[in-house]
This record gives sequence, structure tokens and C-alpha cells, in this order.
Amino acid sequence: MARFPKLTSLTLKGKPPPFRSNYYIYVRPDLVDYDCSVQPWIETVVSSGVKNFEELRLKRMLSLVLIICQTSGAASCLDPLVSNCRSLRELDFQKTFFQGLFCLPESCITLVSLNLSCFSGRVLNVESLERLMARCPNIKSLRLNGSITADKLRRILVKAPQLVDLGMGYLIGTGPLLDICNALYGALGKCTSIRSLSLGIIDLGSHLLPAVYPICHNLTSLKLSPCLISADFNRLIRRCIKLECLWVQGTFITDEELCVLDSTCKELQELRIIDSPVRRNLHITEQGLVALSAGCPKLKKLNYICNEISNEALITVAENCPNLVSFTLHNSWECIGKRVEDVMAMQPLDEGFGAIVRLCKGLKRLRLCGRLTDQVFLYIGKYAKHLEVLTVNLIKVTTLGPRNRTFLDFQVPHFAGDSEKGILYVLNGCKKLKELDIRNSSFGNATLLEDVRKYEWMQCLYIENCQMNFGPCKQLAHEMPSLNVEIIRKKTMRPPGNNTVIINPGDNDKINKMYLYRTLVVPRKDAPDYVLTL
Repeated sequence: MARFPKLTSLTLKGKPPPFRSNYYIYVRPDLVDYDCSVQPWIETVVSSGVKNFEELRLKRMLSLVLIICQTSGAASCLDPLVSNCRSLRELDFQKTFFQGLFCLPESCITLVSLNLSCFSGRVLNVESLERLMARCPNIKSLRLNGSITADKLRRILVKAPQLVDLGMGYLIGTGPLLDICNALYGALGKCTSIRSLSLGIIDLGSHLLPAVYPICHNLTSLKLSPCLISADFNRLIRRCIKLECLWVQGTFITDEELCVLDSTCKELQELRIIDSPVRRNLHITEQGLVALSAGCPKLKKLNYICNEISNEALITVAENCPNLVSFTLHNSWECIGKRVEDVMAMQPLDEGFGAIVRLCKGLKRLRLCGRLTDQVFLYIGKYAKHLEVLTVNLIKVTTLGPRNRTFLDFQVPHFAGDSEKGILYVLNGCKKLKELDIRNSSFGNATLLEDVRKYEWMQCLYIENCQMNFGPCKQLAHEMPSLNVEIIRKKTMRPPGNNTVIINPGDNDKINKMYLYRTLVVPRKDAPDYVLTL
């Protein structure tokens, strides 16, 4: 703060991102013991004398005590920040753990954006939020994620008809459904400026969903959590003719719903389909992907889940959507029920992904899955000159165990390339690459240590289930002190007493998981004990 006295915006990221923090979880999520308290940062902002501070964004912070009692005049750890930073415009809390009740002091009147997506219903003080909406007439973005009743949401909307971005959270209906729906319908009907809407789980969704119809025709962004059945999804999408961005998570989707989407949303530029490990509600195939690409040629970002896909389908997508900048393809629950021999006989998807990187000139993010050889990495290094993020998925074959009661996982060898040359094609050809996540590959010691300077222009490298040893990792850390090299060691629970046992690797031991990233400061000291920083 002393180095940047004119600072107006600060983003704090605590725990590693979700896709990376999973690498640290072996037994229970609560064993991830990162100390990511925001309190010292807030004290530093206040004591530094920064007067023009406007934005504070907290992401994946683990401990933030906001208020210790329920009275509106109670002290909060945010009081000094708001009192000293008179121009505070944005508060963004994402995946942050809170204790107490959310409450901002009465002096807070300048907010234009408030993200409470990490709050649970018992933490969110709706009455305090109503007062905040009333005294902040310029607030444009409000995101909720607590169990909030439809009536309370209506009361909040009445205070903020100027909203442009609304996250409705998990909407619950209490009382007569017709009265609730009519009241919410009226409140949303007055919010004519809303262009972005996020819907969480809707209790009795078929009855409450019509309440959002008044704003559908103006929506450009829609995010759906597990809340809708097929008929509800179709009725909602047919009203969103201006939609440019759609996120679908856990909602029952088939190729039929995708046909409704491509026939209605001709302006669609981003589609993210995310399945739920519990619900398994996706029944989409490559036919749906091909139809979508034909009906929505303006697509720029596509996140799709499909159990089986062919080179022909991928080539068609590349030809129909040459403006793609992000293409993420997931396997649907890996290869459940298939034999290893069947999976190894699958056709490599080299030509399909090769068409994606060759025809989509501006591609920046790519996630590969399926069977691959070195040829696809040659295509990537040759054509994907703007690629910034590359993920090569770990493929596992899940088969039924004895008596068809258990699942056994087999990692298919060399499923992501034939040799170490494949990754070298990428590292030598993609000069703008920032993040590389690769698993179940032939990536080995020689590749790791070849031209180590290339890691300086990358943000991070994650390697899992490859051919590396502990000694070369130590050598890399010694040669490149500007990099943090973290080894995620094996962790087991030994009964009785569930005592944790951490196995320290030797120089010749194979490393299962390594995480490498740039750093401008000393290695973080709050990592779990099973993360070894070299």
C-alpha cells in the first residue's frame, strides 16, 4: 500500500482456485488449512491513508468476521474501511467464509456493485440489505446466494429498480403461491434495466418461474443453477431472444433443449454447460453440439460435456464457429462401464482438435480430452499462436468391480501423447502460454529441465501422473529462484486415531503431483503440511 498511494482497486485471492485447490484435497476438504484472513489487509488499507479507494474484491478468503451482533449500529471489521474510503464503489465477496451477520455502516452510500454470493441464508441480514439498497441509489449489481424467500426478494427489488445485474440466489416460496408469484412478477416488471440474471435453486420452480418472464426479453446474460426441468427450460429460453451468455449447471439438458437454444438465441456468444456430480442430468451428444454450432455461429466461448465425440463433429464445430476464443470439452463422467481395451481402441481426436486450433485463429483457452497422440500437440504448437491456457484431461476408465458393486479406476497409459516431444511442441510454439495443466502424459525429467527460462513467462504449470522424479524438481527450484515449486505429497490416514502420515519423497522417487508458479515474494507460509515447497 505504501508503494501505491493512489490505489483505487484491490483484489485479494486467498486459497488456491477451485480447480487447483482440489489437488490439495486427499481425505477431507476441511484438511486444507490455509490461513487467508482478510483482516490484516483491511487494517493496512485503512492505516495507509488511501482516500480514493473504490473497489475491494475478496476471493476464496477463509476467515472474515463481519459483525458480532445484530443491531444496525454494531461495529464491523468493514466499518473503518467504509469510513475512511468515502468513494468505495464495489464490494465483491467470492467463496469467502464469514462469521456473524453482514452489515455495512450507515455512512456507506456510494456502492454500485455488491456481491454476496458466498453468504448463506442465516448470515445474510435482509433488513440491513434493504436499508443499504435504499441509501445507495446508484447500485447496479446485486448478487445473492442465500436461502431467501420470494417476499424478501420482492422487498429488496422495490428499493432497487435500477438494477442491471441480479443474482437471485436460492429462491424459496412461502405462503400462497399465486400471491407470491404475482407480487414478485410486479416487482421484477419494474426492474426494466436488468440485463444479467442468475437463478439458483427455485423451490416449486414451475410455479415461481413465470415471475421472471417480464425481464426475459431484455436479458443478455442468464446463469441457471440446478433448478429447472426440460419444459421450464424451454419456456424460459424461448423468451430470451437477445441472450448472448448462458451458463447451465445441473439442469436437465438433452439435444432437444439445445435445438431450442440454437433456434432462438442467434446472438449467443458464450455457452457453459456444467454437470453436477450428484444429479448427472446431462443427456447431450455430439449431434447437439453440431446443431448448436450451426445455429449460433457467433459463439466465442464454449464449455461442453459429451461422453463420446468424433473428429468429424469437432471439424464441423471449427468450421461453423471460427470466432471461438475458448473451447473446453469434458468427458461425461470419464468412461464409466467401459473396458480398458475398448477405450484404447478409440479413434484419436488429433484431427478434430487440430481443426479447432487451425480454423479458430484467436483461440486463447483450450481443454483437451479423449485419446490423443503427439500429432495434436504439433498442431497446437504450429497454429495456436494466441493460446494462453491449455488443459489436457486425465482420462480414467471406470469399470465395475466384484459383484458389480464397486468401481475400479484404471489410468490409460500414454493417453495424452506418445512421447515427451508432444509437450515440447506446445512449449516451443505457444509463446503466449500462461497456464498449462497436463495429466497422464509422458512429460518427464528431460522436458521439465529443458530451457527452464520458459517458465518465467508462464503463470503456472500443474503436472499430475507424469514421468518426473523428485531430484529434477529440486534442481529446477534451485536454478529458478523466482519460481515456487510445490510438491503435493501423498497423504494417508492411519487408524486408530486417524493420525495423518506424510511420506517424504527421495530424489529418485516418482512425483505424482507438482504445481509450479511465478512469485514476486517469498513462498507462502500458510500451505498445508503435505505441500512441500522447494
